[in-house]
Amino acid sequence: MFGNSFPGGGWDYLVSRVSILEAKPSVTQAITQLEGASILLVEDNEINREFAHDLLTSKGLRVQVANNGQEALTLLASNTYDAVLMDIQMPMLNGYDATRVIRQQEYHRNLPIIAMTANAMAGDQEKALDAGMNDHLTKPIKPDLLFQTLAHWILPNSAREKKIQGAV
Repeated sequence: MFGNSFPGGGWDYLVSRVSILEAKPSVTQAITQLEGASILLVEDNEINREFAHDLLTSKGLRVQVANNGQEALTLLASNTYDAVLMDIQMPMLNGYDATRVIRQQEYHRNLPIIAMTANAMAGDQEKALDAGMNDHLTKPIKPDLLFQTLAHWILPNSAREKKIQGAV
């Protein structure tokens, strides 16, 4: 908070607030924090899938791939992930509907699901959030923003290790 006084009395204030929850880590911090994180990548386009997979694994993340929402549900039934990167427009079960099903499962209610989509029109982010997704990234993917967004939603690697040890 900053203030200025004026001759004859009176004050002028400027209040600035930064939300800790909205602050994103630097790219270097994000990559360090994410090392070893387990990501479910749900993407039907082979080129986009390979790009995202290679980008994530090159920075030490573990990635499992689903080609559509139905495959994602099958993988989620038998695996644990730190986050899901979800395309929207896919065959069999789209990203919105897959997210709605995931959110109905008690175990996955708090699982971070991030839309990773070409849907960049006004209202698309709101549709993703309304479906139960936590965040929205548009394609083409900007690597720095991808890592910062994941780090915003995923526990740091030291906290993930403690969580795993506590579950054993």
